[in-house]
Amino acid sequence: MSGGVTGLSPQREDELIVQILRDQVGIDPRSLRPILRLAALGLVNSAWRNTDVENWHAEGRLHDGDMLRVNSHMSWRLDQLTRISTQEVRTILLPEWCGC
Repeated sequence: MSGGVTGLSPQREDELIVQILRDQVGIDPRSLRPILRLAALGLVNSAWRNTDVENWHAEGRLHDGDMLRVNSHMSWRLDQLTRISTQEVRTILLPEWCGC
């Protein structure tokens, strides 16, 4: 049975994620910390896109430096919150077959 909306099996989806991390992003999928840091950046970016914060910036109510500080602090803070047991997350997120 094919999986999800994309029609990929869960195993094939995992293989593609490993390949993308290695070949396109330049991250070793066995190194969990860079993956979590990348996820933190993505979450912060997603949280601000098309929100009042972005509108304030576009309207000039929030200057470039302020926007930079807000984004930097939120990325740093979320990165700090993701510092959980590497082994626990590795067990949950990384399939055994990938050799990670």
